[in-house]
Amino acid sequence: MDVYDLSKDVAKILTSDPLFLDLFEKSVIAAVLDMKEKTDNNSTCSDSQELKHSLSASISNWICNDYLSLLKNSVSTDRNEYDSTTLSIIPMQLGQLIAMIHDETISKRTAKKILTFMHNQYIEHEKRPLPRAVAEEKGWKIISDPVIIREMCVESIQQHEKQLNEYKQGGKKVWKIEKFFAGKVIKASGGNAHPEKVREILVEVLEEAKEE
Repeated sequence: MDVYDLSKDVAKILTSDPLFLDLFEKSVIAAVLDMKEKTDNNSTCSDSQELKHSLSASISNWICNDYLSLLKNSVSTDRNEYDSTTLSIIPMQLGQLIAMIHDETISKRTAKKILTFMHNQYIEHEKRPLPRAVAEEKGWKIISDPVIIREMCVESIQQHEKQLNEYKQGGKKVWKIEKFFAGKVIKASGGNAHPEKVREILVEVLEEAKEE
């Protein structure tokens, strides 16, 4: 496990059951392949190694925390021993899920919803949906398109004239008003709007409204 640069505690959990270790190692491979499809072929070896370490750290964390918690709380088992019927997630699913977090297709919060959904789909129906398909079907992907975000920002400030007028007046409360509008935009997006891009575009929209 030294090749993955994991802590002793994490390594102990992953090696406690051959199924966990197999899930981890194959998920890392799946995640790396998924990520490489989105990068150019000029990536250096050092970049690839850094990517592998980053993905392996994330995958080990998700197995040891989120996924293990799902298994222990599942209605299908009340014991601490696992077999092939209780490992509801396969490497392709977990690897792709972590890759989606890293390429900012989904947020960590959404990833937890997708993990739970995939787990339940297997437990209840023995289905293995892939996370990219789930995110697309459910509309859970991060919204990064600046045009769409701008439209949401404009709509938000139009719906809250009082706060907009307070912003135009300036003063110490400006940052609170920006935070207020950002919250409204993210809520309107179902929590899927990219927070940093929302803040960036929102300030532009507010400043434009201020000059009108």
